[in-house]
Amino acid sequence: MMTFGQLGVKLLVVASLLFTVARASAIPKSDIVDKRAEAKVQTAYFTNWGIYGANFQPTDINVKPLTHILYAFADVRDDGTIFLTDSYADEQKHFTGDSWDEAGNNLYGCLKQLYLLKLANRNLKVTLSIGGWTYSQSGHFNFVTDAAKRTTFVNSAVQIVKDYGFDGIDIDYEYPANAEQGQGFADLLTSVRSAFDELAASNGDSVPYQLTAAVPAGSANYAFLNVPQMDRALTHWNLMAYDYAGSWLDFADHQANLYGGERTNVSTDKAVTFYLENGATASKITMGIPLYGRAFENTDGIGQSYNGIGPGTTEAGIYSYKALPLAGAQVINDMTVVASYSYDLSKRELVSYDTPEIATTKAQYVLSKGLGGQMFWDVSHTKRYRFSLMDKTGSSDSLVSTTANVFVSPTASGITSAATWARILPDLAEEYPLGFQRLYIREVLKFPTPDLAEEYPLGFQRLYIREVLKFPIMDIFGLRSGGRKAIRRAALLTSGPTMVLALN
Repeated sequence: MMTFGQLGVKLLVVASLLFTVARASAIPKSDIVDKRAEAKVQTAYFTNWGIYGANFQPTDINVKPLTHILYAFADVRDDGTIFLTDSYADEQKHFTGDSWDEAGNNLYGCLKQLYLLKLANRNLKVTLSIGGWTYSQSGHFNFVTDAAKRTTFVNSAVQIVKDYGFDGIDIDYEYPANAEQGQGFADLLTSVRSAFDELAASNGDSVPYQLTAAVPAGSANYAFLNVPQMDRALTHWNLMAYDYAGSWLDFADHQANLYGGERTNVSTDKAVTFYLENGATASKITMGIPLYGRAFENTDGIGQSYNGIGPGTTEAGIYSYKALPLAGAQVINDMTVVASYSYDLSKRELVSYDTPEIATTKAQYVLSKGLGGQMFWDVSHTKRYRFSLMDKTGSSDSLVSTTANVFVSPTASGITSAATWARILPDLAEEYPLGFQRLYIREVLKFPTPDLAEEYPLGFQRLYIREVLKFPIMDIFGLRSGGRKAIRRAALLTSGPTMVLALN
């Protein structure tokens, strides 16, 4: 009897051969792909450090309202090479169902769990976010002014997407400090877009790889962005429409106001207006919404001085959405500036955060402006399996949510890529037999009969792999009682008596 490990090796070989055939007959881009930026997306960041203090795991994510998960953060070496930052969280942590007895260097961690989510939710896209505040402020994006290092970054981005099955990358560069860095960043994005388009073409993928950037809402921080050039390269602009106020100010204020901002000189509407007037496509802009609140202690209210920021949930001054409003506090929605906060009069404690009412109003703003959707930072601040703000802002008719995520088959071009896929494929086939079958037929075989596949999602897919391809891995799953009749009908509709004979 063949073991799962042996089956995995056979799957790897067969998938590689079929992938080569599929590349020769690439599917033309569809209308859905061309309109991908016209729909409403729901993007959320998942941080690799969230599994520790917040104890929020990939398996805790409610993916139902989401179209995209951004896995944060990878970092960049001095030469432009991208690398993962936490080997335990990213690749080693064992979750429920992961074996401790498998031979070899198997892939576990958050990356495996997120890939399993992709398999179970074929419209969910998972991208790798690179950078962030800490790495950016440490000068790790200084390489953007060096053409050779930009090339290294591009090659590294392509390889890491191939190795781990990401749908693309997100770059969080905070922030270009001069015109040279701004131009270097734009040139980097242009090069990554070209490389991703070449990769998609070589794979026969009709859905382009994702390329997004987390961009600032403050005028001092977006001053050096080459918006028109960046817009041509980006799938979406993830507007960081939060952190307008915090411990760096000497007064308490709204941290994510849609309008107003006279004291801080920043508002989301001002930022959106800047990007639109300078060449950004409206349908590519996703508006950030915080899933946390910023606290101010010993204050008499908005615009007043304060002393202290409080202990927070897992970080000083930061309270997770799941902990808000704090006990004893009154919630105030200011619909003039579209912002909200809680205030405890007895403790003189104010927490600026978005209530469901404010999130709903912001979603209406997104619709009225024709923006691309919402982005949330970050899921570890939410209750397990629940996303109240996401549910308030979600779109049920998103075109983006109906485009399949990327499945990258192993190729012979790189040992690293093949080795990674050899580690992950057997586990996927075992844990997600139905999802894996759909994935295999749709993305590797490019089988052009979606109607039949939908009508007979279980039997037809098994039929095609077992009886036509003679692919033995599917034999272990068997057929449900009574399913034979449906399979025969599907076979007759598809290929006539010749195919039916294979069942006799």
